[in-house]
Amino acid sequence: MVSLGEPVRVPLDDCEPDPRFLYRVRYDVDDLVESIRRGQINPALARRREDGKYMVFAGVRRLMAARAARERYGEPETFLVRLVSPDTPVEEMWRLALDENITQRKITPLDLVKAARMAPEAAIDAIHVTNNAYNVKELKAIAARITDEELEDLTRVEEHYTSWARVESHLVFEQIAGLTGLDRYTRIVAAWLSLDLRFDLSDERDRERVAGMIRSHLIPDPLQPLLRGLEPPRVEEAPAQEERAAAAQPPAPAPEPEAPPVTWERPRAPSAPAQPGRAPAEAPPAQEGRVEPSHPEEAMPVAPEGEGGPAEPEEEEERVYTVLLKQGEDEFVFECPAVGSVRIRIARIG
Repeated sequence: MVSLGEPVRVPLDDCEPDPRFLYRVRYDVDDLVESIRRGQINPALARRREDGKYMVFAGVRRLMAARAARERYGEPETFLVRLVSPDTPVEEMWRLALDENITQRKITPLDLVKAARMAPEAAIDAIHVTNNAYNVKELKAIAARITDEELEDLTRVEEHYTSWARVESHLVFEQIAGLTGLDRYTRIVAAWLSLDLRFDLSDERDRERVAGMIRSHLIPDPLQPLLRGLEPPRVEEAPAQEERAAAAQPPAPAPEPEAPPVTWERPRAPSAPAQPGRAPAEAPPAQEGRVEPSHPEEAMPVAPEGEGGPAEPEEEEERVYTVLLKQGEDEFVFECPAVGSVRIRIARIG
């Protein structure tokens, strides 16, 4: 076990964060600035470099808050640290850095995953997490699967949480890390919606509130990059909706799959009589920009795109995704420009 020196105040200008231990996804310090200004109570952990600099490896947020407080208020000039010996193994420094935050529940699941990717394996093995909140073996497996992009996406979602318990209970990395595309997207949305199960979906007011949350800009903006250029990996089609869509199709021949929607123009009298000996012209079905009506005399050229006539409504493909949570069941339609209409089915189990 490494021995720590007594707390000592050192010049703030001589303190720097040790880059090997910057494992947090975000370093928000606004909540610490006022506290540090009133007086730092808990010392950070640091080692002294040969050039006299103090490299802080535990308590980096406190160091950043002290810098922010001095920039804003002109104080403090010193920083409280406890020093480890220069020959302390890096694995032991990692253990000291993580144990403090885990014990005091100052580290999020996202931070822990990033730490598991950065720290030596021996340091992760040495972590004894309280209350069985994490399984170290699973944590290392998750850290190996999740990418930097996914970690950043999940970080944006985590910003909406104000409680550790909500993140810990609902942002399940084992379920998210192995998913891609819209499967991962809907799982993240489900975690965001759960909000510690504060909503009763059998209550009409809560239903409207949750539906409004889904339609608001709060969810799509941070998650929209997940949808760009992605096709849904597993699509659960809704047969009833497909039947309704088929019944709603007009009797006219369906356009080819890649053809744009057909624009209709009201029938009008021909401007000149047909020439003798010639049959009235019919629009070739395959010719772009024309339609084949049921009566030849009604055949008219289609108005150019952007001019005249209302566009025939195009039946929109609807993708259905199932997300399992706790009790009850409900569905919401989420509109996204990249993929059209996405129906998210919230099925609560248990």
